[in-house]
Amino acid sequence: MSASVKSVLPLSWFERSASCVARDLIGSYLCSAEPGVRLLITETESYPGPHEQATALHLTRRRHSEQMKSRGGVWYVYPVYGVHLMLNLVTGAAGEAQSVLIRAAFDPAAEAHKLCAGPAKLSNYLSVSKGLSGQPITPESGLWIERGELIGDKSLSIGSRIGIDYAGADAALPLRFGLKNHPSLSKKFT
Repeated sequence: MSASVKSVLPLSWFERSASCVARDLIGSYLCSAEPGVRLLITETESYPGPHEQATALHLTRRRHSEQMKSRGGVWYVYPVYGVHLMLNLVTGAAGEAQSVLIRAAFDPAAEAHKLCAGPAKLSNYLSVSKGLSGQPITPESGLWIERGELIGDKSLSIGSRIGIDYAGADAALPLRFGLKNHPSLSKKFT
């Protein structure tokens, strides 16, 4: 799969707040040279920095979390339960420790809505490895993002993030974004 230079998001696009990037990724395309797919991004979660508990605890628990302090525009991959890899991208300015988790995507060519319905399924489908961590979000890394359709507020669901009860009151923050009622969502929005 080759990338169209006009449609590849520039690295500067990721140098914004995690919440803005997470929201704006809905409707964009996650593209992979191998296995040569173009996936519609349907669900994301924002981790806006160490001022909120989910990010702060992540930074203290994860051995390779220093990658989150990079300048926006690089991939950040880490394991959960020692098995599942989570595909994140770093946002904001260097040192801010902001990131976005891509929770779900849809492969229109496969016509199976649940293939990438969840971060572990997505990483498996794309054969994501820890070696991607720190690589730029460009075609040269083999995984990049292309512009999609702008998603209006009426087509967007916003809710709390999943699986972060350890973050206390911050677990309820509305930092999860999804393409409203799309069958590829990892979990329904409530």
